[in-house]
Amino acid sequence: MKRYGIVCRESLKREVGTPRWKDVRRALIRLELLGKVRRGFFVLELSGEQYAYPEAVDALREAKLRRPDVNGGANGPAGARPTNTDEPMILLNVCDPANPFGALFAATNQAGQEIRFMRVPQKYLVFQAGQPVLLYEGRIALLIDLARERAEQAIRTLVRLVDQPARTAEHKELYIRDWNGHPIDVSPARHLLLKLGFVHVSNR
Repeated sequence: MKRYGIVCRESLKREVGTPRWKDVRRALIRLELLGKVRRGFFVLELSGEQYAYPEAVDALREAKLRRPDVNGGANGPAGARPTNTDEPMILLNVCDPANPFGALFAATNQAGQEIRFMRVPQKYLVFQAGQPVLLYEGRIALLIDLARERAEQAIRTLVRLVDQPARTAEHKELYIRDWNGHPIDVSPARHLLLKLGFVHVSNR
């Protein structure tokens, strides 16, 4: 509960050695009676009842106020994907517990098709406003349509793997074989990568 803020039956699938959902649910009901958690349906794509800390519910409400376009507000049609570009971009390893995509939620590409990827430490997601925008796995896959400026921002965020290495894994270089399924040599993104300091290597 402390890790996710909101838990449901699906969230147990990500944990190792957890008790059965009915036992967890019984404990959560006790916490609800004590006023420590709330029960409801907070996240649309999660099935069944969900339990959340009050501060997690408040954070969801605040996020919804910041992004009224998500569910068909004034900034876009119903079902539109998030368009808020004011939020900073965040880099996460796909194995990070903070990443719900590929486990709780499906990740989709620019065409809205589900993309599957193994949750291994060599893969990373770039997020903006809670939405994955780029997947890196030795190749680049854009998950939403990015203008050149946002694509550059996403790549600069990815380059932090080299510029600001994590304690657990040090990356001395990034290599990109293709961009959205196209070899770098014939991709318009080649010029963007060269601008950001990437160099062409004959065998990559």
